[in-house]
Amino acid sequence: MPDTKKLARFLVLPSSDGSDPELVIELEDGFRLALTASVEQIEDMADVLDGILDVAAPEEEGDLDRLPAFVPRDSSAG
Repeated sequence: MPDTKKLARFLVLPSSDGSDPELVIELEDGFRLALTASVEQIEDMADVLDGILDVAAPEEEGDLDRLPAFVPRDSSAG
């Protein structure tokens, strides 16, 4: 995967106007992506990352087919 970039850091910044926070993803090459996301979306992403870490054993690093993908929380569920 020659196009794979390395993650430098990610952080969540509060909005200055009280709206949804900003999710910032920074790569080692200096690329920066800033997204507005609701607190619920950020919590969903954190849960998915947690699930990925739980199921991805180091010896199975290459087996990505069984890893969970980000699925938005169903807003109709209560």
